Amino acid sequence: MSKRIQGMPLVVVAGILCFSLAEVRQSSAITDDFTRYQSIIDRKPFGVVLVDPSHQTNALVAPADLFTKTLKMVAIKLDRSGKTRVGFVNMVGNKSYYLSVGEVSNDGIEVLEADFHMEAALLKKDNQMGEIYMNGSHLQSGAATAGLPREDPVLSGLVSSPVLSSKGVRRESYSVKMRKALEERTKILEARSESRSKIPEEEMEKQLQAAQMDIIRQGLPALPMPLTKEMDDQLVAEGILPPLDQ
Repeated sequence: MSKRIQGMPLVVVAGILCFSLAEVRQSSAITDDFTRYQSIIDRKPFGVVLVDPSHQTNALVAPADLFTKTLKMVAIKLDRSGKTRVGFVNMVGNKSYYLSVGEVSNDGIEVLEADFHMEAALLKKDNQMGEIYMNGSHLQSGAATAGLPREDPVLSGLVSSPVLSSKGVRRESYSVKMRKALEERTKILEARSESRSKIPEEEMEKQLQAAQMDIIRQGLPALPMPLTKEMDDQLVAEGILPPLDQ
């Protein structure tokens, strides 16, 4: 190599050295300065970087903002096939619902879980979940457990919306904990209310009709089920409904 350089004219050698130095400077400038590519970076050619939901610690929903705050359970029925149906009303929206587990209403409310013995149901709408009870008390995502009935030690130990522990490990989701609590509570109540689980379907139907009567008496929107002639006559006699035109 040195012999070849010695055989070259001095002008050629100087040109090669200048070209090499310019290449080094240009390479250094490209490595250290990305401003020339900023317009490309701003266009995000590789898409938007999504934030891992497990690192979002501010996703709690205030109890006052939950959709279940205006809902009231008025009926729950267990049919012979084991399917549970839940009746509830929106006291603000003046609308009634009568849904089976897994069914979704026209406005997006889904019954995720329902427990006949507990007289409770877990509902979901959009990204919110909340539970309603026949006795009117609610266990809501993000809410404290102070409002739970005293005989609910299993449910009172629940932690609501998912958060991060000190080690950054995501705790069990609200729905998983609720499902486990419902299973445990069901085992406890089954031993206490075995006779109730054997209620004939005719008796359940009577209870549902009685709930429908109470709803109408309170001026709430009726459940989507027809009134029998006896129910209609009783409400007319009480002055709740006007008599039918003859």
